[in-house]
Amino acid sequence: MTRPTDFDYARPYDLMVGLWAGMATSYDAQGNYLLSVPSLVAIYWERPGTVLHYRQDEMADLDERLEGHPHASALAKIIHHNFNLKITGKSCVSTEASHKDVRVAGTETRPGVYLFHLMFEEGHYYNNQYFTDPNERQIIGPFVAAAGEQPVGRRAASPPAPVGMITVVVAQTFTRIAYDVPERFKRPIRKAR
Repeated sequence: MTRPTDFDYARPYDLMVGLWAGMATSYDAQGNYLLSVPSLVAIYWERPGTVLHYRQDEMADLDERLEGHPHASALAKIIHHNFNLKITGKSCVSTEASHKDVRVAGTETRPGVYLFHLMFEEGHYYNNQYFTDPNERQIIGPFVAAAGEQPVGRRAASPPAPVGMITVVVAQTFTRIAYDVPERFKRPIRKAR
């Protein structure tokens, strides 16, 4: 399936480029299943080697799927986003994002292994991304709610989750379905409402 020359493993983030289909699944802090949402991810170079575009869209009605999720707003930002990453060596930072409060920072530790930190109003999502082979990508990490963030469904009298505690874990599995991203999946960044 993959030709040996499709990617430059020496160029950080090049392995991520393509069109990916997958599933985002969330669990509560005790490891209990919450929900799964199918996603489509388009990753391509805006400027080869320096600016990478990352867009993830859910393939189902997100509002309906997230109804009753303890951190619906945060999960929506984790699995539905559109941003540019400025690449400097093995590190990256977001320069523009569809959610005005989302910031992303990351690094490649070795070819095929990436660590990302998504920061936004509701809290922080830390994820590890690793390739089990050139066409399979696994992502897993905890969401840590911001101080005072109250999960939906908890009684108002319940204390908020302690600062720094994991409140939700998001695991995603993606399979590359195309090496090139078709033009119809390349959209400018539009600010979320």
